[in-house]
Amino acid sequence: MSNIAALDPSLEVYEWRNTGPLTFKCDADTAGRIFDKIKRRDGKLTPEAVVKAAAPKNSPLHDDFLWDNDLAAKKYREGQARTMIAAIYVTRKVDKEETKTRAFLNVVTGDKKTDRGYLDVDSVMRDTYSAQSIIRSALNSLQYWLRQYRVYSHLSADFTSAISGVEAVTKQLQDSIAEKAEETVKTAKKKKAKKKTAKE
Repeated sequence: MSNIAALDPSLEVYEWRNTGPLTFKCDADTAGRIFDKIKRRDGKLTPEAVVKAAAPKNSPLHDDFLWDNDLAAKKYREGQARTMIAAIYVTRKVDKEETKTRAFLNVVTGDKKTDRGYLDVDSVMRDTYSAQSIIRSALNSLQYWLRQYRVYSHLSADFTSAISGVEAVTKQLQDSIAEKAEETVKTAKKKKAKKKTAKE
């Protein structure tokens, strides 16, 4: 197995989010760089890969996992890995303002919904499936917000305007998702036709 713990000093500085009583023994920057190295090696970051990287006793991640199989089975350790991945944050500049965001996002990474993994924001931007996964997540959040607050739209003219704006964005995202889904189906059909022609 590759030496995942070998760090790349050119990467961003990572930090743990405020996790309340939950703390990690490994410092955030070391963990974040190990996660990034796994993502670069495998194409995506997965809890299974994090557990494998943490298994050697000299791994910086090792002490953050329970290794007594009487107490924690494989799936439990993968759950620990998911918690750890979700707790890694980076600070990015968005419209000249510094914003703290999750370093790795759980997204669809292939043409099946079961093809999932964690990618950094830059990789998500470059990958069609992952970008659509984030857009769907944003749409779900907007639809939830509308369900919660549409009933209060009469409270003020500004709030009514805000509701209308969110509805417009929601409709735009729905149309975009439908359009991309149609493009994906067409692309898949073309690939299938090419394979069939090549076999003949």
